[in-house]
Amino acid sequence: MKSILAELKTSPDSIEKLKLLFAKKNKNEPRWQDPLASQPSKLVRSSIFSTDADIKADLRGFFNLTMIVVFVANFRLILENFQKYGLITRSPDLGVFVLPAIIGLISFHLPVFLAYVIQFVAFNSNTSPVAIWSLNALLVIATLFVPVYAGTILKPHPGPMIYVFGFICVAALKIISFAHVMRNARNVMKKIAAYDKNPKAEPLGEHEINTLNMEFIRKHKDDPSKLLDIKHYYYFIMAPTLCFQLSYPRNERIRVVWLAKRVIEAIICLALQAFVFNQYMIPALDNTIPLVEQGLSFKLIERLLKLSVPSLYSWILMFFGTFHYGLNISAEILRYGDRQFYLEWWNCHNLNEYWRKWNLPVHNWFMRHMYSPLLKNKVPKELALFLVFFVSAVAHEYIVSAALRMYGYWAFAGMMGQAPIMVIQSYAERIFRTKNSQIGNVMFWISFCIIGQPFCLLIYYYLYVVHMKETV
Repeated sequence: MKSILAELKTSPDSIEKLKLLFAKKNKNEPRWQDPLASQPSKLVRSSIFSTDADIKADLRGFFNLTMIVVFVANFRLILENFQKYGLITRSPDLGVFVLPAIIGLISFHLPVFLAYVIQFVAFNSNTSPVAIWSLNALLVIATLFVPVYAGTILKPHPGPMIYVFGFICVAALKIISFAHVMRNARNVMKKIAAYDKNPKAEPLGEHEINTLNMEFIRKHKDDPSKLLDIKHYYYFIMAPTLCFQLSYPRNERIRVVWLAKRVIEAIICLALQAFVFNQYMIPALDNTIPLVEQGLSFKLIERLLKLSVPSLYSWILMFFGTFHYGLNISAEILRYGDRQFYLEWWNCHNLNEYWRKWNLPVHNWFMRHMYSPLLKNKVPKELALFLVFFVSAVAHEYIVSAALRMYGYWAFAGMMGQAPIMVIQSYAERIFRTKNSQIGNVMFWISFCIIGQPFCLLIYYYLYVVHMKETV
């Protein structure tokens, strides 16, 4: 025994030898151990939750517990709601959709057709570029504001009109994109013609046109009308993108079964959103309006927190219904290939990252048709970003105010108020080195979804119901 201990003491690999020594156990060896055989403290080790622990803590059990707590808390709210209001059923009045649908169809398709006519004139006449630009500008202004006037006169239901004015914004952005690309195409064709006559002329750079588009324009330089293929133009109008291109990636076929599944899921998503709105949000908003008139109080804060849960659910359902199901259904029908409509915005660490990942079609449009042209015209990067955010805030206010026929500034102020917050977050990440910290993600969810959205929703509902004397 002494020789074994001496060998273990002097040997550098004593732990391994000790394991080998006791590896082969007799099958008849008892299961119990004397105190000297059992030695719980064996190594220098840290607790699992310590930062210097060798073993990472597996938190799946706590995650399961969190899900159970969330389920129980929400189930309690469901029982409380049913006990207080019962099942709120509202038979859909399809009549409220007729007038908005007529306004939407005319306001979308008429400007889109006129935009094509303007470019047709530009390619087939000697009309000056300034005149073409002016026509496009007037068309965009009319596209945005004629439906506002029609809504003020005809007074359609504000619910469907939210979507109508959203589509009107889409039409305006598509018109601008089409006009911008066609103007660039005409300029490129002139430069190609000049270069062909004089090879010493300055060639086009990669920042002006890529190889694919260069080949396409060179192929049709003698017949520019090919650039105005009306089938391709209307494909762009119906496709889930805001940026006009001379070509798009396409899938080979329509997956009918896949499409049917997405349609069913979209219907379920819309039904759940309507249920949450009618069963939870409307009663919570109605009960909160008297507290708004009394001013800030703990009871009002409690009601806002209560409203934050269904508003968050409704917002997430809106995201899935629009950006996942709606755009993917449209893409599948049109065999549109590029379906990256959003990135992992739910993991974002600050507001700046959220706005880059939340809505890629709009983000790509702003980068392509506003931010890059501003940089091209020597506008500083910070000012260009501010102007992009400013226009985005105006667009959000336009959709809400025009639909409600109530012209305020709360949506605009809510978005512009995020600009200084994003600057503070950027500096804080540099100073405290928290760029990839989960603290930023937590702050995003709290500020954006728990505080910001319920507050704006309550303000607009209060102004609409009390001052307009109407009920949604």
